[in-house]
Amino acid sequence: MSQWALRGKNNYDGACTQHSAGELSRAARAAVEVNDEGEVTATISGPVWPPMPQTAQAAEHTGRTRAVELLDGPSTLYGDCKAVVDDAHLPFKRAVHHRRVHAAASKMARGFESNRFVIADVKVKAHVEEDNVDDTDTVQVKRWKSKCNEAADAAAVEAKRQHPESADPFIGV
Repeated sequence: MSQWALRGKNNYDGACTQHSAGELSRAARAAVEVNDEGEVTATISGPVWPPMPQTAQAAEHTGRTRAVELLDGPSTLYGDCKAVVDDAHLPFKRAVHHRRVHAAASKMARGFESNRFVIADVKVKAHVEEDNVDDTDTVQVKRWKSKCNEAADAAAVEAKRQHPESADPFIGV
């Protein structure tokens, strides 16, 4: 087992700064373990390295992949990207089909031995004020979801700083 170990309730997220020159865009991902009070008990984050595309979708997919890789006990995963949550529910053959853009991330996540610990993948709303989460939840659950999603988002945004300051090949020439 690695020094990183997630279990229980885990949120993952991605962040991306788009640039008009796509190769200068910067994406990052994060996974956070949270307790019932919404306090972060573990965080793992980092940039999305090439050859993965530097896009928001790649960041979200790699956030989930990293979370799954580090599970060491039963866990419910929470993500704010519908495409990633939906992908997690697809049959294996469809999720890893070569025509799917993020098939490699899906295949990796499903291939980890720790994938057996995933109890459920749950979609949560992104960037929602604590008082403005959907009406199907209790106030306590609304606050928890909002707090946890914001923690994962903040970690992903911070992780973008791990990219080199400049990827411009002409800087310093």
